[in-house]
Amino acid sequence: MRYDANNPEERLYVNLYADWDGDGSFETTLLSAPVDPEDFGGDGVYTLGEPFTDANKDGVWNPGESFTDAAGVATRSFVCEFAAPVPPPAGITQWVRLRLDYGENAGQHILRGEPFEEEPLHVPAKDRGGAVWGEVEDTPLVGGAPPIKLSIPDKAKPGEMIHYAITATGNATWDASYPGHLVDALPENVEFVDGSLQCPVGTCAYDPSTRQVTWDGNMDAASTVNVEFDVRVPEVYPLDWPPVTNRIQLFLDKVLYGEAEVTTEVLCLPVKRASVTTVQPGQTYSYTVAIPANGSVTGPVEASMTDPLPPQVQGIHQPVCSTGVCAYDQNTNQVIWSGLLQPGEQAIIEWDVVVNELPPSSCPPEIVNTAQVFDGVEQSQPTSKVTLTCAPP
Repeated sequence: MRYDANNPEERLYVNLYADWDGDGSFETTLLSAPVDPEDFGGDGVYTLGEPFTDANKDGVWNPGESFTDAAGVATRSFVCEFAAPVPPPAGITQWVRLRLDYGENAGQHILRGEPFEEEPLHVPAKDRGGAVWGEVEDTPLVGGAPPIKLSIPDKAKPGEMIHYAITATGNATWDASYPGHLVDALPENVEFVDGSLQCPVGTCAYDPSTRQVTWDGNMDAASTVNVEFDVRVPEVYPLDWPPVTNRIQLFLDKVLYGEAEVTTEVLCLPVKRASVTTVQPGQTYSYTVAIPANGSVTGPVEASMTDPLPPQVQGIHQPVCSTGVCAYDQNTNQVIWSGLLQPGEQAIIEWDVVVNELPPSSCPPEIVNTAQVFDGVEQSQPTSKVTLTCAPP
């Protein structure tokens, strides 16, 4: 079977494709050119009988053995230079695919020495697979280091601050400067600390409407970008104690270059909360107490709570608890709970109260309710305050 380099339908083509976004689709053609006849025997045609380097001396061509102008003499090598539109993104592998096809525009390709038409032909050649002897050479281009975000400390309590330090560095292989854009969309369960944002180079800002910290500036091979700011864990935190997970993205010339993520553990604490902030005499509302096992325990511990209700309220019915045993004593007007807590477990106790009828002259400004809690290691006094408004006489 002959491969005529002078006939476009029987010509060998070198095709080079690129996948810049790492999604597996080779969307860019870097090179599509016929092979010069002189590279294969010098006679303007190419046959399977041309001399080749018989590496294993078995007398037949095997994948990996190169054809030559004369047996044992390597053919001319090809050099194709190309540039990616942006540096290879960190965390994303770009690919370059090399194929040797039979027929103009890669209408056919060579597979196991037999040329054939691919079906359907409307599928782009770069996606049809195959090269000489069915081989496709895919070369990865690996990106540089991603942005780094540090959380100091890596654990925080409600009311405490978390300090973020972001560092993004250039790649030594870059030969140009790129417009950079950092985006940090803060999670819902933290509050940005005004006045804490710093960036020595470039421009940084916090937008409260989008809850995003941003940085803009140019980056080159020698660049080091530092952005620092603080957030606060709110005092009233969800009782399932989700960690604070924060993600940053770095764009170069509007293309995602890299991203990083950091997670801060929020330490569980005994808490007491009321369902309302303001009440009137005769109104009903509820209390919730969460008692997590002390974070230092490695085994089950006995925990307990005693909550003497303030004189302005009284319980309506028995409390509900997620684990352990709980009860309301009408005679002493207090709620009690006790139970066994495993490491990482917490008890939730809930009950309803009603505000007693009080004359305005004896109406205090607040209803203060303090529970006595033992979490298996330490004693604490979580407190809830509700504003009390009495009707005029």
